[in-house]
Amino acid sequence: MAAEMPSDQWVTLDRKRLFANPDFLPLLRANQLDTFAAVMSLGSGDIVRSVPGRTTVRLKLASTGDTPIVMYLKRYGPAYLSAKRVLLRVVQSPHGREEALQEWRMMHVLRAHGISTATPIAAGQSTTMGIATRSFVMAAEIENGISASDLLPTLRGSQRRRFVEKLAEFTRHFHQQGFIHKDYYLSHLLATGNAEELRLSIIDLQRVLGPGRFLRRWLIKDIGSLAFSAVKVGATRSDLMAFYKTYTGNSQLSESDREFIWRITKRSEWLRNRTPRHGEAVRIKQPWSGTQTS
Repeated sequence: MAAEMPSDQWVTLDRKRLFANPDFLPLLRANQLDTFAAVMSLGSGDIVRSVPGRTTVRLKLASTGDTPIVMYLKRYGPAYLSAKRVLLRVVQSPHGREEALQEWRMMHVLRAHGISTATPIAAGQSTTMGIATRSFVMAAEIENGISASDLLPTLRGSQRRRFVEKLAEFTRHFHQQGFIHKDYYLSHLLATGNAEELRLSIIDLQRVLGPGRFLRRWLIKDIGSLAFSAVKVGATRSDLMAFYKTYTGNSQLSESDREFIWRITKRSEWLRNRTPRHGEAVRIKQPWSGTQTS
């Protein structure tokens, strides 16, 4: 299930500690960001998210044109490495791959499979005793992208239904192409375009695996996470059922469908009741009942 990196699509710099998209190499050099140390020590940018050992910033870099290039830089440090992560890397588990280079890989691989995501700019890592301990990944901003978690509550009527159907179609294509996300929340999907020509893109790919064949439980985890995050921003039972019917292509639900929905519901409820690693759990009403379907 390992995703091969398309090596003809990047250049290697700084004694193989930095990989760069050749289209952005002049920009990186003009901003003196063509070494691993320079990127890791960069002090500018607006902090988007910060947790122990990982920080994401939004940057505007000067370009040869009149408009600066906007991008996101995600950096990892030793504090992010739990004992479990170290063990997974030691045994070379696919679930323990170093996050920054895994996201770099998957931006290339997903785009090659026709799945919209951010444009990769650069990535890099340094190792200690063969284990990656510091790393980064940089990607271009998806212009005019709106988080699906922000968009859904604003939609009504036919626009809302079309968005839910588009979300289901995107999810089905993502899974049919042989990928799982492992953090498949609405906030990791960005919408661009208008209601008639809506386009979805997927971000935060550090845990994505594929292409390959996965047990159904991984699909349940993805859809359960999506349902949980959708309910948090006001998704109704009607929204969830419309999603499911479009995702499966089944207008009439069978016993197998009801069992699948029950498992998705259990996953969503588990997420609802857990305490996240960073921040407090949010208690919400769960509108999706696996047995009361129509």
